[in-house]
Amino acid sequence: GWHDIPLRDRLHERLGRPVYLDNDANLGAVGEYWWGAGRGARNVAFVKIGTGVGCGLILEGHIYRGEIGSAGEIGHAVIDEDGPPCRCGSIGCLEAMAAAPAILQAYREAVGHPQQQNGLTISDLIDAAQQGDSTARRLFALAGRRIGTALTSLVNLLNPGIIVIGGGIARAGTYFL
Repeated sequence: GWHDIPLRDRLHERLGRPVYLDNDANLGAVGEYWWGAGRGARNVAFVKIGTGVGCGLILEGHIYRGEIGSAGEIGHAVIDEDGPPCRCGSIGCLEAMAAAPAILQAYREAVGHPQQQNGLTISDLIDAAQQGDSTARRLFALAGRRIGTALTSLVNLLNPGIIVIGGGIARAGTYFL
């Protein structure tokens, strides 16, 4: 419902300050570069893992958007050509295998409730892992390995000085990393 809404202009008028809009991964990269873990680095990758997987890139001190503005869509890198379908239309994308919906579905299947929409959230699953749930721990570790596979390619292609992991799944901490 936000299509064709001049949000930036309205906020600028209301606040009397410059306003910039961007996606969460790019803004996460900017925030980490200016104020967070990426301070002092020229090349920063911020990988946001939640309902999707995205990557904001700061290269040589500037946000990198690519030719048509789609740079950083690491969630749609294919990591398993025999993997599940992704919402982008491809097969085996990182997002379809390591984002929150994929982890939650894998958990439901592992405990015998594949179709049940019981209100389980990724926060619930993180809490379960912290309380010793071995299935939740195993699934976070698997998702972490999948993210690691994609990050290996990111490092080999762009060689960022630092990679910052953020988003809702980052709270899983050591179970994920």
